[in-house]
Amino acid sequence: MLLLLCAIAFAASAHQLSAQADLENSAAGKTVIYGKVHDKKGEPLIGVSLQVEGTYDGTITEFDGSFQFSTEAQGSARLIVSMFGFQNVEQDIVLSGNDSLSFDISFGKETLNLEEVVVSDVRQVQTTDKARATQLNRVEALTTAVDGNVQSAFQTMAGVQPTALAGGLFIRGGAGRESQAFVDGMLVDDFNYSSPSNTAGSARFSANMFKGSFLSTGGFSAKYGQAISGALILETTDVPLKSSADIGLSPLFAEAGFEKVNQKKNFSYGATGKYQNLGIFLRLMPTSMQFTEYPLTYEGTANFKWRPKEGTQVKTFASYGDSRLGLFNQDLDEASVLEHTKLRNRNLFWQSTFSHDLSNRWSLSGGAGYGRRQTDVNQFASNDEMTPLGEIFEVDEANTLSQARVNLSHRKKGQTLDVGAEVQHRSDVIQAGGISGTLNDTYGAAYAEKAGVLFGRLQGRAGLRLENSQLLEETTLSPRVNLNYLLGRDEQIFAGWGSFNQRPDTRQLYQENGQLNFERAQHYTLGYNRSTNKRSFRAEMYWKEYDKLVLFDTDLESARYANTGNGFARGLDVFYRDKTLHKGTDFWLTYSFVDAERRYAHFPIAAQPNFVANHVGNIVVKHFFQKQMVNLGMTYTMASGRPYFNPNRPVEEFHSDKTPAFHNVNFNIAYLPKTKKAFTVIVLTLYNAFNFNQTLNYEYSPTNFDVRRGVGPLTERYVFLGFFANFGIDRTDDIINQQLN
Repeated sequence: MLLLLCAIAFAASAHQLSAQADLENSAAGKTVIYGKVHDKKGEPLIGVSLQVEGTYDGTITEFDGSFQFSTEAQGSARLIVSMFGFQNVEQDIVLSGNDSLSFDISFGKETLNLEEVVVSDVRQVQTTDKARATQLNRVEALTTAVDGNVQSAFQTMAGVQPTALAGGLFIRGGAGRESQAFVDGMLVDDFNYSSPSNTAGSARFSANMFKGSFLSTGGFSAKYGQAISGALILETTDVPLKSSADIGLSPLFAEAGFEKVNQKKNFSYGATGKYQNLGIFLRLMPTSMQFTEYPLTYEGTANFKWRPKEGTQVKTFASYGDSRLGLFNQDLDEASVLEHTKLRNRNLFWQSTFSHDLSNRWSLSGGAGYGRRQTDVNQFASNDEMTPLGEIFEVDEANTLSQARVNLSHRKKGQTLDVGAEVQHRSDVIQAGGISGTLNDTYGAAYAEKAGVLFGRLQGRAGLRLENSQLLEETTLSPRVNLNYLLGRDEQIFAGWGSFNQRPDTRQLYQENGQLNFERAQHYTLGYNRSTNKRSFRAEMYWKEYDKLVLFDTDLESARYANTGNGFARGLDVFYRDKTLHKGTDFWLTYSFVDAERRYAHFPIAAQPNFVANHVGNIVVKHFFQKQMVNLGMTYTMASGRPYFNPNRPVEEFHSDKTPAFHNVNFNIAYLPKTKKAFTVIVLTLYNAFNFNQTLNYEYSPTNFDVRRGVGPLTERYVFLGFFANFGIDRTDDIINQQLN
């Protein structure tokens, strides 16, 4: 209750500050620019960005498409009007410094349906997922993630737990595998490379390929399935306006790529290549483990994009990656014995998607894709001379996913109807220690979803998703409902309820020959949103109930995995962002409280999982010095201690001990020298600048419970230096735009 009162007080403060900001108007020596933005049908466009090129002066359109701002710039200039999914509008203007300019701006549709795309979640008062989720544009994702991974950028957002021991996003009391990533609507199986236990794999996809990304931490659309915690929705870039070439160099990697655009600017193709070797880095930085083979990765991608006419677009993307590493650690019982793990991971990915306007109101979209992951693991013990002791335990695993989906949309005067279906075929083959197994599963889903104004200021969205698994021999029906009530032009309250299903972990399915059921969760959410031009606030309470979690149940007649587990997660997420503190400064603050408990996997009783910290907070500050073309950033993350398994405790005290609190401070500086022929960025990042102890778990000796060691990130502190150059497209304004949007 105290947290809720604080959130309400914070909201009132944000409301007052925003009201004060709205009173500001043009003064002498400024030109006022105002007007409206709409599409070709005359419908107003919300959240469109307007900017005087080369300055910070600009705004975004309001609910009715109107805008107004002032600028001190004088003389000839250019007004840039932009929004995801639409062709930019550019207008040459003359600024006198004591006049006003009025514009009526019409957008021509380029690629995506208007209600499927927004610039920022906290500004929208719509019922789409993007209107209630945390969103980052491409530059924000690149400058927030210390490793270039889109997922790690979202670890600074409310509702997400910071972690360095496993891949995936740990959302609101959920495990990493319980959130899924979708690229242009298609499911991506395993967004990261495979990694040994207690280490997080690197991303298989560059943040540069996405024009926008948003994270739904609960209650997402019926269009998305097989996730019971959250959904990361990613959209790839469209046909660019110019051809370009890119290079990137650092002590860790070398990469290069190009994208060629035809004269009509309706077709492009490109390719990239990357070589990454962490050997130099890991030789210089103290690590918690030793390496026999430093992490090495080869990657290659290819893409083509085609827009044959307005309202029609086709995208194809393919990639191949090969990563390998070898590491070891001392045995907890015998210091002279080393425990080795060698891992090789190969990934093939292909996806083609399309969107097509059938008429002014009907559109059709969909796609097909294929992915294959091959993982080879060797584990053995050795002496100091690295000579294996005993047998080598080998695991060879191959996982493939083929999929296709289609979506038919109808839109009329703010009312939307989506009907669609998808089919996925999985094949999982494993050979481990002389034991082999194969699992094949065909999964099908169909959905229907209606959204729009119910009456007055109340908007709603209702969806129904039907899912069937051939392997599990189960069919489920999942209803989902969301409501938004507009309190005013800039604020809303929202509530939601939904049911979500997910297939159990593949290893558990192997153990039970596929004889398990879907794991389930129900989400209940209630929140408040307020946003003005450069200040936003969101607070959301939630309750998640887990059912049919897979548990190794010793209470059954014969102990085995069964869907007898359950649990809950409840809490509060707060997000505040402000760009009015100082010109060029972007500040955001997040806080999350979660109370989670579950009995699943090998838990003997219901307890808080190790991946959940009750309190998590983030402070992110960025400042861009336009004259010097330097961007400075700082991120501070704090999390309370996490529970861990102490074998010295009795069963009733399972997970009763806590690790120390987690602290981390990152500093980064980016220099963007601007030349006529190239746009370059030089990045320097210092992770865990103050070398905080970051123990996230403990490992105990299996024979002597008095012997243990802490488990944390592979390197507690490190420095990254990188050089990136783009030839053909000047992206300087991208950096400026991130201060506005």
